[in-house]
Amino acid sequence: FHRRYPDIHRHPIGAEERNHLFDMGILNEANSAFSFIGLLTEDVLDVMKEDYPAKYKILLSVLRKRELGRKVQSVMRDADDADEEDQIEKVDNCLRDILVDDAQSFNKRLKANRESKSSYTCSSTQMLYVPRNT
Repeated sequence: FHRRYPDIHRHPIGAEERNHLFDMGILNEANSAFSFIGLLTEDVLDVMKEDYPAKYKILLSVLRKRELGRKVQSVMRDADDADEEDQIEKVDNCLRDILVDDAQSFNKRLKANRESKSSYTCSSTQMLYVPRNT
């Protein structure tokens, strides 16, 4: 790992960080005796994106589902004192906002894809688009 990725920042995990990982259930008694190094999340994501693109896509979908669940739970906690109709409306508004954000990010990626290539495939219509000026 050190030879393959020499530019990645590493730091030894101290006692406080080790105890935190143990409390979270990431470390257990069996592997707590080993020495571990800490890596920055953005470095790990960069490595996954370049070397393991399929696993990276799976990770992104899992993270997106977790984020969606957290937002809905947050809205539900805020709406606990409201009646059932208000709760449903608040959750619907939250989901609508999330879907609008997803559509905006998709459109940004699609626009960037259009500008960077002479032709592109739309994933929703499964059609190949070729500009007329080429």
